[in-house]
Amino acid sequence: MTLLLMIGVDTIHKTILRENHTISIKKYAIQCCFAEMFALLLYATYQLLQIQLLSQDDVNVLQKIVDVESLEMDFWTPLTDLDNYDKPIIAFVPPSSVNLLIESLEKSKISYSNITDVFRKNFNNHVQMLKDKKHKMKTSKILSTFTLNEYHTLAEIHWYMQALSRKHPQIVKLINIGYSSEGRPLLAVKMLHFIKQVGRKFTKNSIWIDAGMHAREWIAPATAVYLLHELAENYENTKEIQFILNKYSFYILPVVNPDGYDYSWKSERFWRKSRSKHNCTFWSCCVGVDLDSIDLRGHPCRPDYPGPFPFSESETRAVSKFLSENQQHILLAISLHSFGKLLTVPYSFKSDEVENSNFQTYTARHFLQATAFKNEFYTLTQAYKNYNIPLAYSIKLPPTPNEPYGFLLPEDHIVPVSIQAFEGILNMVEVYIKTKRDG
Repeated sequence: MTLLLMIGVDTIHKTILRENHTISIKKYAIQCCFAEMFALLLYATYQLLQIQLLSQDDVNVLQKIVDVESLEMDFWTPLTDLDNYDKPIIAFVPPSSVNLLIESLEKSKISYSNITDVFRKNFNNHVQMLKDKKHKMKTSKILSTFTLNEYHTLAEIHWYMQALSRKHPQIVKLINIGYSSEGRPLLAVKMLHFIKQVGRKFTKNSIWIDAGMHAREWIAPATAVYLLHELAENYENTKEIQFILNKYSFYILPVVNPDGYDYSWKSERFWRKSRSKHNCTFWSCCVGVDLDSIDLRGHPCRPDYPGPFPFSESETRAVSKFLSENQQHILLAISLHSFGKLLTVPYSFKSDEVENSNFQTYTARHFLQATAFKNEFYTLTQAYKNYNIPLAYSIKLPPTPNEPYGFLLPEDHIVPVSIQAFEGILNMVEVYIKTKRDG
């Protein structure tokens, strides 16, 4: 059996100018790598279980199972959902742990469903999509169009960001806020209608949006790119966008975790973490950190490893530094994730720590009205806590845990999901403007 690799028509050319934080990407070369047969072989024996918890006793049992380090499990729904009985817990389990997990569940009479057949069907469709992409790129040596209804590699996303900055220099500025552990740039776009002020420095209040913190959540960067496109391409002919960009600037970082995202295209489709090295021995290292975790527990080789200490990673340090330097002007911070179709708000372990929780909820309601998402209040958003950003949200894009797709949301869902998110975010911004919270 031949190992099929998806290789770009040319080596991508990147020139990083650290002085002014810009990047030049060769237009005619897009690297797109995916080891299709390797991925099929890697995941062929994995099983996907849907676990339904009905009581606190069930929660306690599953928590004990999770704490067994010899069990390798990758939870596709956060363990903070353990006490949320109306949502199933999705566990992606390698063959070495399947029997023990099933035995433990059955012994404790915890209800579960094996949805591996559905997963394999969706995964085969996903691999076929990637094969079609490979064929398309082999037959076209020039990236003539960038379509919003496709998933794109890191190089393609960076190319498109540069293309927008060249096409719309009056409202789009490309910035590099730092570098990943493997040296890839964390490219963001600053979007605003530039206003010249005579005799004084003028700084607009800002909105921060990031995506791609977890490598396998491809719908999140795709949605962030859609937001970039809509704001840039429709500024001239859409009064609503003109009004918002004349009032606020947007900072949009489509891929917080460029190393992990790139790796999820090249090797392990369901890779979650960054790609930094930890607990190295002569023979091997544990790879990666969950960039969205503040719970300092777990073995370094587990998918949810939070790192040895807060902001231990190049990526989180870069974002933290940027937010810190701009905290006086950032009024709203949004992080795009999947999956769940949820809007979560910063709600600390002590409810009285959220001073403007009523306004937080009021603003969130306007997002929900536009999207039909659900809302929850268990997330502690680090940006809100550390930098006193007035409003901070985590948006978990579709699908829901009850739908069969998980991280393999088909490409024909990208635009509908992105439209919902875009309309929801605009609603949130508009209600903020109407209440004149920014003075």
